Amino acid sequence: MEPKLIELARVGAGLTQGQLAQKLGKSQPFVSQVERGEKDIPADLLPQWCNACDIPESFLSSGRLPLDDSVAAMVHRKMKTLPAKPHNLANAQVKMRMLEIDALFAEIDVVPSLGVPRAPSGTGPADAAAHLRRAWRVPAGPLPNLVDLVESAAVPVVLMDCFHRKQSATSQPGRWCDWVITLNGSHPASRRRYSLAHELGHIVLSHEATVPTDELERSRLEKQADAFAAELLMPADDARRELRTVDFRRLVLLKQRWSVSIAFLIRRALDAETISPEQRRHLEIELSTQPGGRSREPAEFEAEEPSLVRRMINALERTGMSKADIANLVGMTEWRLRTVYMREPERPKLLESRDRVVVELPHPSAR
Repeated sequence: MEPKLIELARVGAGLTQGQLAQKLGKSQPFVSQVERGEKDIPADLLPQWCNACDIPESFLSSGRLPLDDSVAAMVHRKMKTLPAKPHNLANAQVKMRMLEIDALFAEIDVVPSLGVPRAPSGTGPADAAAHLRRAWRVPAGPLPNLVDLVESAAVPVVLMDCFHRKQSATSQPGRWCDWVITLNGSHPASRRRYSLAHELGHIVLSHEATVPTDELERSRLEKQADAFAAELLMPADDARRELRTVDFRRLVLLKQRWSVSIAFLIRRALDAETISPEQRRHLEIELSTQPGGRSREPAEFEAEEPSLVRRMINALERTGMSKADIANLVGMTEWRLRTVYMREPERPKLLESRDRVVVELPHPSAR
């Protein structure tokens, strides 16, 4: 078995080596030796090991390895202050989702109706966004369902429930699929939509081919992706027209019309020079005093839900495969396939006790 997959499964389960060792009744050095490839997992311990990491044995035996951690392999939209532990957990789970989705694409021919054009070298982010709108034949005005557009280009969008609140999204190329974009499933619809546009900017602008040498260069790429997202979601000409007069009530109405956040509209108004920095400050203060503050804005609209991976699973089911068969094919448990990709409610947690729970029923006459 590939040691990298053994380690990936543990990190993706949110376990330290010590925690996994405790579940297995082994020592932490033993787990470390297995992950370094110095020892094999004993056959009689394998089911317990997989159960502790919530993976099927097929995950470890597949031999499929994820892409590495290089900047060219993964682009993140995250805060600088994101703690290391949730960052590592998210990285591991993103890699596991990539392996699963790649396994689906290896079995299914997905025919896109749209393409994701790459901007020629030297193209600015605003021009790249305008070019994408033309290529996708998006009419003037508010952008329609962005998840549908992206997935029509055979780029799966996956909602991640493990992401830290400070982590918004990642985009990563696959071996069988071109790209996968993962979004924080706990974020409100307006933030998810912006994060998706931001990650799309990284792809169109070919940022995966650029290796930032310092934080200044990394910041430059993030600003380009932000500028792309802003122009894609609300082109500059529309912003100047729609934001000629700005007050909080109008911002709420425009949020519903354009499917963007109030915070985004305030920044866009400043960029369009229809408000002053002082007016921006007052509007942001008013937004912060709302019941949900800046993190849970008022007038949130319905979230755009991904469907591409679910459609691929349904296509395999029509060939006679069960969900258990498909889960084993991609290297995940059936319940995780149902909760991650089919978005079914999570199973209830079972009592961790060896004793049977007893419920004594009284005789009806004694009630």
